Amino acid sequence: MSTRFHPLPGDLLHDCTTMPPILIDTDPGLDDALALLYAWADPAARVVALTTVSGNVPLDVATTNLLRLLALRAPEPAPRIAAGADRPLVKAPVTAVRYHGADGLGDVGGWPPVDIATVPRDGVGLIAETARHAAPDFVLVTLGPLTNLALAIERDIAALAHAIRARSTGRIYGYIGFVLGALFVALLLVGVIYG
Repeated sequence: MSTRFHPLPGDLLHDCTTMPPILIDTDPGLDDALALLYAWADPAARVVALTTVSGNVPLDVATTNLLRLLALRAPEPAPRIAAGADRPLVKAPVTAVRYHGADGLGDVGGWPPVDIATVPRDGVGLIAETARHAAPDFVLVTLGPLTNLALAIERDIAALAHAIRARSTGRIYGYIGFVLGALFVALLLVGVIYG
């Protein structure tokens, strides 16, 4: 499995009629780990890219966890991956290691060794690029803080406007479980959402 930032084959984004391409932005603690494993277990799900963000755990731990889960599950085709924001836009970082364990995955150990040095550090760019080149039915799923998405919109709002369908369990002032839409983009533009 390659974890290098490389071009996607055209058919991965455009030629499937079953399910739209999915990019998941995640801060893998236990909850996100389960969500990722469920997504990869669905044969119709086309997770084409994954980005990490600081949230449940610091960014390096989130990226390590993503690599661990990829090594465990080895989805085919392998999604593109990149690490994103290592801190919120405005407030101080707050993790949830008291719930998820110091390693974010319950401190169970036994994971295969991984090397986060192989992971590109432009998750924001990967989000914008995937949105720009994706099919019109592209779906962006945010499982953690919305920092990467806010920065991607700031970098390339035209690309993200193309990604009209988005789903999130990310946080707005600490509340979880809302569905993104046009209002979400408007809120980002006025700076209401803090990663």
